[in-house]
Amino acid sequence: MDTTIEISLGAGPAASWWRNQLGLNIATLDDDTVWVTALRNGVTRAVAGAQPRSGEHWQVLPVAQASPPDGELAIAVLRQLDAHLTSHHQRGVARLLLPVESDAPLAGPLRQGLGGLGFDLATRVAFVSPPIPTSTAQRDDDSEGQPSAEPRVRLRPVGDLQDYATRSEFETLFTATLVDCQGALGCGEQSAAQTLADFSADSRNDTSHWYWVEVGVQRAGCVLLAPGDGCDGALSLLYFGVNAGCRGRSAGVGVLGVVSSLRAVRRVGVFAAVDLANLPAWRSYVAAGWHEIFRRDLWWKRW
Repeated sequence: MDTTIEISLGAGPAASWWRNQLGLNIATLDDDTVWVTALRNGVTRAVAGAQPRSGEHWQVLPVAQASPPDGELAIAVLRQLDAHLTSHHQRGVARLLLPVESDAPLAGPLRQGLGGLGFDLATRVAFVSPPIPTSTAQRDDDSEGQPSAEPRVRLRPVGDLQDYATRSEFETLFTATLVDCQGALGCGEQSAAQTLADFSADSRNDTSHWYWVEVGVQRAGCVLLAPGDGCDGALSLLYFGVNAGCRGRSAGVGVLGVVSSLRAVRRVGVFAAVDLANLPAWRSYVAAGWHEIFRRDLWWKRW
């Protein structure tokens, strides 16, 4: 059969076909998403895509295929996508999440193919969400931050990060919380200042959902929320951390309780992707009552 490969950017037939095939009609797709489409005899059979993220990171989207799925075709579109990214960008990092289940469609062939493209299995990630708030949940106030059941913990909006003093203080606090940050997030391999600059430069990251964590009268950490990808419009808990002085004292559990009660979270929901290698973070989510939705293996390539 005659197979052709096409590359396109942004909204268009490839994006529409990908959405429809995977049932992700409300997924947020950037205008600079790179798409690779495989056609056989003029009919679309597979689409792969990648979206730019913070810094030089690219999030590789799940491969969408017509039925029946074809492992060789899935690898072919990923190979073309990889070639496009590495040839058009001098350096970068690509990340791809694959189902953990060994019987998931194409799981085996995709893993073998990714190894051949230079991807390594980085870690396993659990996607989690908090309990659904009840009508008796405490009233929240995004301008002040709702105290958790642990009354020492509050969230307060960061405010104007263009202000030098505010940004410097936030950067210092952010740096102090990075001790347990794992490579899956891309943190710890560059300065905290650059990491924050990458986060805030990403058009998807609305800093109006960034918060100080206050424990008592002390600013002790930070919370970064952002629009999510294809999760029914839910926010993504991009990052949260507290400094060393507050660890082991239930502060992390308290922060997660406060996040659950925020007005924006109660309106649209929230999810988090937790690196299972980061045991302190995982234990905090479990203790706060967040439930696991699914797990994914994170594959990683640097060039």
